[in-house]
Amino acid sequence: TLRRLVPGLDADEPHTWFPLPASPHEAAAAAGSAIEPAALDAALDAQLVARPTGRLVVEPAGGLHVPLTNEVLTSDWLAQRREPLVLVARSGLGTLNHTLLTVEALAARGLKPEALILVGPPHPSNAATLRGRVACPLFELPHLAPLSSETVRSWALASGLAQALA
Repeated sequence: TLRRLVPGLDADEPHTWFPLPASPHEAAAAAGSAIEPAALDAALDAQLVARPTGRLVVEPAGGLHVPLTNEVLTSDWLAQRREPLVLVARSGLGTLNHTLLTVEALAARGLKPEALILVGPPHPSNAATLRGRVACPLFELPHLAPLSSETVRSWALASGLAQALA
């Protein structure tokens, strides 16, 4: 889906796809490789410079606290980078605990999401609870059919997300 939504991904983006569905450090080790945070920094810096808007969506694999290396968690790397963050969470059962723990872990590192996006079937109670506890705008992503870069762009504009992140 990602390759379909982002034309030229394989040709243009500096990344490595590891075949093992595991944490980044484990998947890299299984492929006989290792993730180098300095190389991630260099690749991200180059991509940010190449973008006219200076913005780039980066989705870390596995979540906030997964290891990139034996010493560095994704949360450590994000804290070192200090880039703007958007938190994406599921809308349904379990999201309150998971999302609030993630926001707390970000805050412990001096980070605050610019927006929270809930994905999945609407759950008004969870959305209301999170609105009352998370100090950033909350957006609910509806099912997009067809899922395309245009429908994502249209939703971001219509929902106010694009303006909130401008």
